[in-house]
Amino acid sequence: MKFKTVSIILSMILIGGLGAGQNMVVTDGPDHTIIEERETEHVTIEALFLGDVCLGTSFGSKHRFQDVYNEKGAEYFFSGVKEEFKDKDLIVANLENVFTNNKNYREGKIYTYKADPKYIDIIKKSGITYFGVVNNHMGDYLQSGFDDSIRNLNANGIRWFGTNEMKSNSVELGDIVVDRKEIYEKDGFKIGLLAYNGFNGIYATDSMIKRDVEYFKELGTDYIVALVHWGGQGTHDVTPRQKSYGRYLIDMGIDLIIGGHPHAVQEIEIYKGKRIYHSLGDFLFVERRIPKYADSLMVQLRLTKAPDGTITEEFKNIPAFWGGSKTENTFRPIVNKDKKDMERVYKLIKQ
Repeated sequence: MKFKTVSIILSMILIGGLGAGQNMVVTDGPDHTIIEERETEHVTIEALFLGDVCLGTSFGSKHRFQDVYNEKGAEYFFSGVKEEFKDKDLIVANLENVFTNNKNYREGKIYTYKADPKYIDIIKKSGITYFGVVNNHMGDYLQSGFDDSIRNLNANGIRWFGTNEMKSNSVELGDIVVDRKEIYEKDGFKIGLLAYNGFNGIYATDSMIKRDVEYFKELGTDYIVALVHWGGQGTHDVTPRQKSYGRYLIDMGIDLIIGGHPHAVQEIEIYKGKRIYHSLGDFLFVERRIPKYADSLMVQLRLTKAPDGTITEEFKNIPAFWGGSKTENTFRPIVNKDKKDMERVYKLIKQ
């Protein structure tokens, strides 16, 4: 009887076949074997991408944000976006300062941003899960300052990533070499994270990009995101180099590009069905008293992987004020809910 039951069910499976996304599970009951068909579930990842975060001050000088920290605590700084951070699997931002007490800085550079390591508590309690560290301030306090910062991030359990293998004589960029990629995984659904520089003649080379994409593919990564630090500063205009480099990265296998550095929101391009966010603007920048470019953009992304491997993207662009208002920096980013202000941002991103 046991054999007969199995034979009948197996015959049905062989004739009709298992439907897409179904698994066959064999279990032994008291009198016979039962073969069940179970639907394989879709896997969804909720992600949020933010602009530039800088808790550093020029040369580590005293600043009123430190008084706010002492008065209101670390939780204050990101308390205005708690609802947007809620229930996210990963939240990604660019870290624009180093955490170090090192006094040796890059001679000739106008803006050098460092923060006392105690302020790392702000990002530790922020809810942000990953930070890109490759940008024009990674070398402000030389190799030793960068190494200090990485040690402090690691000691506090903060995940970071970024690749820069091009040494530069530029005062702005310096010669820090680093290579770290991250993979976020949920129920077998893998998201790869990269960060590159893309200005002042420093770009990821063909061989670097190909190597990094192949690295992710070999590990079964389903979707690759690149943070790119590029473009001019203090402008809503996208440079021709941003345009060409962004498209090139998509051609090389990147699925989504999140840009930073301009300190202003810039347009989104959809190229071959892939999105290039040229700049999200700042997200938290304590050095500035009055936000010249007050707008910021938060990018909410829901990725769903079907049983057959198909991935669907659902984007939501959320306008924000990185300083908490249009007129002063409260060091507490908030969502922009004014219709007129929101329309201005949508016009900037051309969506």
